Amino acid sequence: MLEHGTVEVWATCYRQVAAEGLLADYRRLLSEEERVREQRFAHTDDRRRYRVTRALVRTLLSQRLCPAIAPQQWSFAPDSHGRPLISNALRGAYPLLQQATFNVSHTEGLILVGLCRSGDLGVDVEQVRPRASLPRIARRYFAPPETAALTALPPAAQLQAFYEYWTLKESYLKALGVGLALPLDQFAFQLEPGRLQFTASHARAQERGWHFWQMRLAPQGLAAVCARLQDGSTPQLRLRAIVPLAGEGVLDHQVLRTSESTI
Repeated sequence: MLEHGTVEVWATCYRQVAAEGLLADYRRLLSEEERVREQRFAHTDDRRRYRVTRALVRTLLSQRLCPAIAPQQWSFAPDSHGRPLISNALRGAYPLLQQATFNVSHTEGLILVGLCRSGDLGVDVEQVRPRASLPRIARRYFAPPETAALTALPPAAQLQAFYEYWTLKESYLKALGVGLALPLDQFAFQLEPGRLQFTASHARAQERGWHFWQMRLAPQGLAAVCARLQDGSTPQLRLRAIVPLAGEGVLDHQVLRTSESTI
């Protein structure tokens, strides 16, 4: 069971889930709406990613949060920003469901699901790959100190740094639950080896208790986690690899930096 004060992040390499029987089991967990949506994806890889993602969310919620609810019994509804939230009719019978939160991110080949018993949580994962437009994106969207720090780096280091800023920003926006409704230049990160500093100027900037982690995932994944526990305490991060309905294991990762103290 998910412990108080712990943020769990589970990773699945969905392309490694190849057993047809297992994939069929996943489909049986999905709602009819999810099955219809899966078929709307044009590419086989996208359909597999979607099916594994939905099965992963459902099995983790039952396994780690509320075993009394079977994976196929979970229901979800979007909030005003389109983020899916638990909407089970059984929420009244299980008070934990009124406070618990989850967040999902995926990139090519990899899915992340974060879980927290009470608080705000955002996760983001990206594949670090060259894109000609990255400097332009940074100048347009990043805070001026971030853009200055990025362009001051040698060209060979700018690609990694861009994604480090981007994943951290995405994780914070997702934890706030506002998506891109909050401009990316309204908050900024200062990156140092092993640590980071965070500043913000938007309306919710006075909120304290935000914690960040950034890690490299094998082979080319870069992930960031942002969390704020409801009681204001310092969360503990737990990272695990999992194949839904099959088993879990050690996640191959390297922590690059964390926020040293409550922000």
